[in-house]
Amino acid sequence: MTDTTAYSWIVTPQGSTSMTVDGQALTGVFTSLHWRLRAVRTITQPDPAPPLVYSGEVFGEYRLAPPNPESFTARDAVTDEMKIGWLTAGLGADEITKQKARVDAQIAVLIVPVAFTDPVITAPA
Repeated sequence: MTDTTAYSWIVTPQGSTSMTVDGQALTGVFTSLHWRLRAVRTITQPDPAPPLVYSGEVFGEYRLAPPNPESFTARDAVTDEMKIGWLTAGLGADEITKQKARVDAQIAVLIVPVAFTDPVITAPA
C-alpha cells in the first residue's frame, strides 16, 4: 500500500484599481489574493480494490502591498505561477506548513471519523 498527498493552490486576484506609486500611474493593480489550498490523499490498496481518495480544502485572503513600479506586471500578463509565487512568498514557510496541517486534519477526520456523544444531563433531585 502507498499513501500520497498532493497539494495544489488556486489563487484568484481581487481588486483592479488604479494607483500612483512613486509618481507612476499604474492601472489594474491587484489589492489582495483569495486563495484555496487543496489536498488530495490517495491510499492504494491490494488489487483488485480501487484506491481510496480523500480531499480537503482551506481558504483565505492575503492582502498585497502596493506594487513596485519598476517590476509591475500588467494584469493580462500575470500567470498562475506568478500569483502562487506572490502568495507563498507573502505567507512564508511557517504559515504554509500551518495551512497544510489544517487540510491534513480535515482528511484525517474523513479517514477515521470522530464520534461525538452528548453527555446525559440529569436534573438535580
